[in-house]
Amino acid sequence: MKTLALGLAALLAGCAAASDSAPGHDPTIAKSQRESQKISQRERDCERGPQTAISLAQCKAMADQENSQLAARQRDEYQETLNQARENRSLMMTLQSSLQH
Repeated sequence: MKTLALGLAALLAGCAAASDSAPGHDPTIAKSQRESQKISQRERDCERGPQTAISLAQCKAMADQENSQLAARQRDEYQETLNQARENRSLMMTLQSSLQH
């Protein structure tokens, strides 16, 4: 029982340290912002090229497609984060209930 309590204390400390390691700085959000900025820059660069109605439409279509792909990746990453949080809560509840018995 003492070993289980020490293990739980170590796990709780690790989870707390991981969640508080960098308040206000989420690397996933920063990465998504950089990708979005790159897409916007490519679109601007494309639009500054030879001006025809077709090329402008192609620039817009490429940017829209890249933004859609980015949004899909962001949704997947968000869902994965939710799943991990759910699993962590489940584990914590299991460990807490085992200490109570």
